Amino acid sequence: MRLRQKSLLVICLTLAGLMAFLCVTSNQILLNSYSSLEEQEVGKNIDRAKDAFAAELNTINATAGDYAGWDDAYAFIENANKEFIKKNLADSAFANLKISLMLFVNSSGHIVYAKSVNRLTGTASPFPQSFLRQITPDNPLVHHRDTGGSVSGIVTLPEGILLLASRPILTSEFRGPVRGSLIVGRFLDAQEIDHLQKTTHLSLMMLPLDHAQKRPDLRQASSLLADGTKPLLVRPINSERIAGYTVLKDVYGKPALLLRVETARDILGEGRATIRFFMLSWILIGTVFAIVFLLLLDKLVISRLGNLSKGVADIGIDSNFTGRVSTTGNDEIRDLACAINGMLDALSQAQANLKFHALEADAANQELESFCYSVSHDLRAPLRHINGFSQALIEDCLESLDEQGRSYLRRICAATDRMGALIDDLLDLSRVSRKEMRHETVNLTEMACSIMEMFRDTAPLRKVAFKSKGDIFVTGDRNLLRLVMENLLGNAWKYTSKKDEAVIEFDSMIKDGEQIIFVRDDGVGFDMAYCDKLFMPFQRLHNESEFEGTGIGLATVQRIINRHGGRIWAEGDVGKGAVFYFTLPLSVPIS
Repeated sequence: MRLRQKSLLVICLTLAGLMAFLCVTSNQILLNSYSSLEEQEVGKNIDRAKDAFAAELNTINATAGDYAGWDDAYAFIENANKEFIKKNLADSAFANLKISLMLFVNSSGHIVYAKSVNRLTGTASPFPQSFLRQITPDNPLVHHRDTGGSVSGIVTLPEGILLLASRPILTSEFRGPVRGSLIVGRFLDAQEIDHLQKTTHLSLMMLPLDHAQKRPDLRQASSLLADGTKPLLVRPINSERIAGYTVLKDVYGKPALLLRVETARDILGEGRATIRFFMLSWILIGTVFAIVFLLLLDKLVISRLGNLSKGVADIGIDSNFTGRVSTTGNDEIRDLACAINGMLDALSQAQANLKFHALEADAANQELESFCYSVSHDLRAPLRHINGFSQALIEDCLESLDEQGRSYLRRICAATDRMGALIDDLLDLSRVSRKEMRHETVNLTEMACSIMEMFRDTAPLRKVAFKSKGDIFVTGDRNLLRLVMENLLGNAWKYTSKKDEAVIEFDSMIKDGEQIIFVRDDGVGFDMAYCDKLFMPFQRLHNESEFEGTGIGLATVQRIINRHGGRIWAEGDVGKGAVFYFTLPLSVPIS
């Protein structure tokens, strides 16, 4: 992913996280605040509805006071004058006063007069018998202890909810003694509720508590408020409407009426609109910020880094360390460009030094090669003469020599042969370091099998078991790797020659994610105290009289393995054999 894409991704993720955080916090804080304000507003509406309800009760109470504090009523409670009824208690009077019933009760608790009028038709209607049954001498509605007493409230009847007021019957000067009680009532019908809604500008519902508990939508609210522990309950109806509930008590102090005030959720709607505006504003601000930030980042950082990267890439493609990158500005990017130019200066100087040393090395290698061929030629000529004359003496004069002379001649011939082999090994060792390598895929197992067949041809009577489980393919120089296998397998063949039946194993294993190839034998082995001498030229751990050799083979093997980028080591035990391990980084085991 490019730096520009990463920057855009980081900014987008940051803005998205910020928006999510703001959304959560605004909903938790702002909406909770608006919900609290909404509940407070619903509570205020409940209070307004209760105040309007109380005002209606005060109106009824005032009407009852006007009639109860009147000499004519004071006399009527004693003589039940029909003229008083005709003049003052006509049906039209009830309609004008907006009342539903009047009840005159004397001080003994006996009903003197009772009348009920249907407010819709304006005609007399049967007086509610359920209310008459409640009128007993000990009822607070008819039991006024002093002249200033009054009772107002509601009474729940089967016929409906009755708003009423009770005042003591007194003279026009409001003096006693109290001759009885006047009860004035108004049914809380649809007309009355509509009047209250128009007065308060609220949507109201008033139901007897027992009726409300029968409705599923009101059952929970009425149950929670019936015990009186909660004066007010606010519940949302849906996303657009909310309702507040409270219970009004009757004149006896018992929960009787469920009052519900329903209003629109304007406050919460304003809160949501405010949050939407707030979020849109932040999105707009964040988008503008992101665009401006990206433009500045692109101009001040990304584009300059891109130019710097392109300059370095061009220099790397051309391998021209004399080129330099542009150094503009006065910041860390300029410091980086200067550091790169400094590194290029050092690389250019190192490249020049390397070329110089390479030329020196080539010249030295050429001189060394010439020297090696010269030494080889100059040493071989006298060796051939010595060997040739020694062979002539053996062929022509052997019988004239005694046994000691013959021994001397055989030693001279063996020494010249050994000297020739040593010269050949030294030349091979020098060629290993100078020979150009050709990499190809080589099957080491197949190569090992062919080498072992060659050894068997030289000693067909030896009993040697060769074990190899699967093909081992590597990448390297075939000729050099053959030298490795010939030396390692040749050592195993040589150092098991004292055994009647020998075992030589060639295989590989995986250890710590690395393939290790090994050659194992059960020959004479070696003492691990001298393992550091194994790969040193001319160092031998066994006497030449026991096992022939020049001591150059393992040094050659180590040099070849090192040139391939691998490593070699050995483990052994005297009389129990030896194992030579080596690694080749590009080796691939194939079963």
